[in-house]
Amino acid sequence: MFTKLPSDLKVWWRETFRKESLPYVLTLSAASGLLLQTDYETWQITKVKFDEDKRWRDFMIDTEKFGGGYFQIGTALSFMGFGYLFDNKRARRTSFQIAESIFASGILVQVSKRSTGRESPKSSLEKTGRWRPFPSPQEYAGHVRDYDAVPSGHLSSALTTLVVVQENYPEYKWIPWVGYPLIGLLCLSFSATSIHWWSDYPLGIYLGYHFGKIVTRNNNETGEIKDEKESNFTFFPTYDEDGTPLLSAVWQF
Repeated sequence: MFTKLPSDLKVWWRETFRKESLPYVLTLSAASGLLLQTDYETWQITKVKFDEDKRWRDFMIDTEKFGGGYFQIGTALSFMGFGYLFDNKRARRTSFQIAESIFASGILVQVSKRSTGRESPKSSLEKTGRWRPFPSPQEYAGHVRDYDAVPSGHLSSALTTLVVVQENYPEYKWIPWVGYPLIGLLCLSFSATSIHWWSDYPLGIYLGYHFGKIVTRNNNETGEIKDEKESNFTFFPTYDEDGTPLLSAVWQF
């Protein structure tokens, strides 16, 4: 996966800066610009509720944890363990592709953060945060929240993980119906906990989604998903006697 990173970045550059991509680039820029105009107001809407409602505050704090790197790494390791335990090629591939897409998108996330140097809401000294491009490595490392708002690396890594899983398991139609609303909740939680402005999201979304697609594009020559050995392991939702929702698993042998 590490040897593929230069190729992934090259493909991203070529596909982003071509004539056919101009409408997407302009839309991304316009969305970021429009959200920038209302960053303070939209942040305050979520922050006030966060400060005043303890249940909402606890929910937002718990939700925000799903955007952290530990959850994405844990997801990749879970697929890896399943893949090797049950000799499932697709699960192993999913694990490595999650890691590859996170690393690839993370490179550009870090380049952008260090190039723009925007304050996060939590440390902002101005209404929508100061922009101090290209801080020194020592300054950045010592005061990360003063420079790392744009784009949201939390959102990028969470979205690229979702895209990789969805692309590898297209027969599970519920994945996008569950995954994308969770991405929306993550956006809300990052604002409520004062980690990100809303205008930090469009670029993070683009990087996460695009690299997820780039990394999974060549699963095989036909675009279909095939395993060396099909898994006999199946998950499905169910309920216990008192109506509590459960996730059940069946292993056929």
